[in-house]
Amino acid sequence: RERARHAEAEAKAEAEQAERWREAVRALREETDDRLRAAEAAREDARRALERLGEEAARRAAEAAASRRALEEETRRAEKRATVAMDDADRARAEARVSEDG
Repeated sequence: RERARHAEAEAKAEAEQAERWREAVRALREETDDRLRAAEAAREDARRALERLGEEAARRAAEAAASRRALEEETRRAEKRATVAMDDADRARAEARVSEDG
């Protein structure tokens, strides 16, 4: 009878220990799942950030190219204006010489 009570107490203790282990495993799985979700969210945030950086870099490159083209066009216009001004000055000098000679 004493052995039966002892065996019953031992079985109960083992069952309680098994339940504690199951609870510990469940808690560990939850923690692991939480960490995996957090890692996935962080990875997705990083992917979005890289995507935004890529878009920003592409936008800035396009702006730089447009700015360069605008500067090149402005330079061409300035060169044309300078050429016209030089031609006008040459004509004015030639006309002044003609007037002096005449």
